[in-house]
Amino acid sequence: MGKNKCKCPVCGIEAFEESVITRFAKRYYCNRCGEFILDDDVSSLFSDTEPGPKLKASLFWYLRTNENNALRVKPTPLICSYNCKEGIEGNYQFISTKYILNLFPNSINDQINMILTNIAGLIGFIGGEIIVDFGDGKECFPIFFIDVNYDSFNAQKQLNEKINILSESGLLKQTSILGDNQVAYTLKTKAWDIVQEIQSKMIYTSQAFIAMWFDDSMHNARDKIRQAISDCGYLPVLIDEKEYNSFIVPEILYEIQKSRFLVADFTGDRGGVYFEAGYAKGLNKDVIMTCKDGYFNPHFDTKQINHIVWKNEEELYERLVKRIRSTVGIV
Repeated sequence: MGKNKCKCPVCGIEAFEESVITRFAKRYYCNRCGEFILDDDVSSLFSDTEPGPKLKASLFWYLRTNENNALRVKPTPLICSYNCKEGIEGNYQFISTKYILNLFPNSINDQINMILTNIAGLIGFIGGEIIVDFGDGKECFPIFFIDVNYDSFNAQKQLNEKINILSESGLLKQTSILGDNQVAYTLKTKAWDIVQEIQSKMIYTSQAFIAMWFDDSMHNARDKIRQAISDCGYLPVLIDEKEYNSFIVPEILYEIQKSRFLVADFTGDRGGVYFEAGYAKGLNKDVIMTCKDGYFNPHFDTKQINHIVWKNEEELYERLVKRIRSTVGIV
């Protein structure tokens, strides 16, 4: 089976698609959104009035901000059903629609920041332009988080008003009128300052790193830690599930840097877990420390820290969810 021409289901530009033999899904290759996989049941949601528009806009933002570093093997985003098992497996990053929908900005300020990030990523450089079609702005709807639950007239009206807000706020500047209702815009200095600040402070709030003993006896605990993180709206990352080309330690540090917080389970008293927890602490990230009862013999330097000492995996899950929600927050 080869690649077929299609419209990107996320942004609407010309793209290519091919069937995924191992599951009911399609892999897409888009010059704007990159490479990604959609399960068929997820694709069907895009045509629904709810949650289709929010899902499409949020997925567009995620794919545009998903780091692409040629020095590392980047897992292909695989968008799956609401309750799928999230995390990295081999060359794939499994992401549920629940997580993608949680990305949708609720406030106008959040929307403005995310719209500016979208535009900056699309135009690529200072002075670059984005073309908005005011006659048929469907291709721009995901960029501007347009809710199309009503009708095309009101959707277009939303686009017009968001352009006005950006222009009146001194963030967007019209550069030329191209005819046929098409207008070119560029970001102003104030907008680039905001984008730079967002990018400099941007931590990958979607991600949580798991440091633990990779022993068969910890298989159930591993699943429960993963589930707890996922149920709080974050993407769990374990280094042994990631494909990479470099040495393991730089990859561990890289993933910790990208993470919102770290869960460190000290069952087995592994030195690597202490190292990873200490590195995360040094970056001022939240570190949630856990250990199985009967194995709890913490080092003097960490003994005073409030660990979750668990008797069974269900208790680990329940207490970890409670701790994440209380100290880190849910997405």
